[in-house]
Amino acid sequence: MFASLDIGNSKTKLGIFKENILYKIYNFDTDTFSFLSLTSSLRKHKIEFIGISSVVKKFDLSFTESLNQINFKNKLIDSKPTLPIKLKIKNKTSLGSDRICSASYAYSYFKKKENVICINAGTAITIDVILKDSSFIGGLILPGIHTQAESLSSMTSKLPLIKKFNDKVKLIGDGTDSAIQSGILNITSFGIDSLVKKLESHYKRRFKIIVSGGTGKLLGKNLTVKHTFVENIVLKGIQLILNKAK
Repeated sequence: MFASLDIGNSKTKLGIFKENILYKIYNFDTDTFSFLSLTSSLRKHKIEFIGISSVVKKFDLSFTESLNQINFKNKLIDSKPTLPIKLKIKNKTSLGSDRICSASYAYSYFKKKENVICINAGTAITIDVILKDSSFIGGLILPGIHTQAESLSSMTSKLPLIKKFNDKVKLIGDGTDSAIQSGILNITSFGIDSLVKKLESHYKRRFKIIVSGGTGKLLGKNLTVKHTFVENIVLKGIQLILNKAK
C-alpha cells in the first residue's frame, strides 16, 4: 500500500493507492492539517510508504522528519529523483514539487509522445510546457481565480468577495457580482486560449492540453482550446515519480 500527500496552499490531499490505482482520497484544509491527521489515516490503511509534495514551507521538512522518527518510510519530492521529464531550466531547485509532479504525469499521460501544456488551477494557476523529447522548458504562474477575487475585494472598499463562481459567466456582467465573475473568469480563460495559440506559433508545433486543479473544471468550461481534464494530477504524479525511481 502506497500513499501520496499533496500539501497545497489552501487544500491538502492524501491519496491512497492500491496496486497503483488511486482508490481513496482524504481532503483537508491546509491551515488545520496536522501530523496526527496524517498518521491516523496512514495507519488505518496500513500504508508502507508515502511520497510527499509540499508547496508550504513549514511542512517541507517537518513531516518527513517526524515520519523518520517513527520509522515510517517516506520521500519528499524535489528535482533530484529520476523523472520522466528532463528539467531544462536555470534553477532546478526553485521549481515547486507540485509542478514537477503535474508535469511528469501530464507528459506520461500521452505516452511520452506529445508536446504538452499542463495547466493546474488552484490558489495559483501554473502553466507548464513539456516538449515531445521530454524537455520541461518552464512555464507561467499567475493568481488563481479565487486568489484574484480575494485580492480585488481586499484592495477595494466596496467590491464584494465572490466565493462561488458560476460554471458559465456572461460576457458582460449586468451587476457588480457578475461583472467581477466575468472579469476574472473570462480574462483568465481568454488569456490561456491566446497563450496556447502563441506557444504553438512560437514553437511551430501542436500541443496536447491537460487541465487539473480545484478550479480546473470551472476554468475548462470557459476555454475554447481542446483539452483533457485530469483529477488529482499531483497525487498521481507523486506515485508515478516514485515508482520510476525504485
